[in-house]
Amino acid sequence: MSLISSRVRVSVYSGGFIAEPSLFEASQCPNYNLAFFNIVAQPVYNEKIRQAASFNFKNQLKSQWGPDSSSKDEPTISEVENEKIKASIVSLMLSATHKIWSQLTEIVVLICKHDWPDGWPNLLPDLISRLQKANADNDILGIANSIFKSFGYECNHLKYFWSILPHPFRTFSLKPRV
Repeated sequence: MSLISSRVRVSVYSGGFIAEPSLFEASQCPNYNLAFFNIVAQPVYNEKIRQAASFNFKNQLKSQWGPDSSSKDEPTISEVENEKIKASIVSLMLSATHKIWSQLTEIVVLICKHDWPDGWPNLLPDLISRLQKANADNDILGIANSIFKSFGYECNHLKYFWSILPHPFRTFSLKPRV
């Protein structure tokens, strides 16, 4: 991870041109995405480095996540990376700054397009449990809004919309706080 973080540091401070070839080379290694995820998650790194890492992380996942993302040049994301990212991304979003949060929101929407609800069934229960016991209500609702909004824009047929609507809203129904 220190090799990747040093390459990100060089990329941030050089305008990106020097480190891009070496970052592309490193992207062929296993757990590359998790290395970027860890850089974003570690507050010991400078905010600019974390922001650049979140941007690269988002762009990498766009090219690797889902069945239609495979190409000969780009490796697809491993199942282990897939599950680790899904298990930790909501927690990371709740502790992220706004600029990083924006990148992570795009990642969650991307993952949802490919995996949710069947491949990520615990997403909404996780959001609901955090909403019921956290002070981060706006952040949780922002995540939920991003998920639902992305599905709303893609629904061209009312029949399709109603076929996906009941599950999320049944799951997201909240009990009033007492």
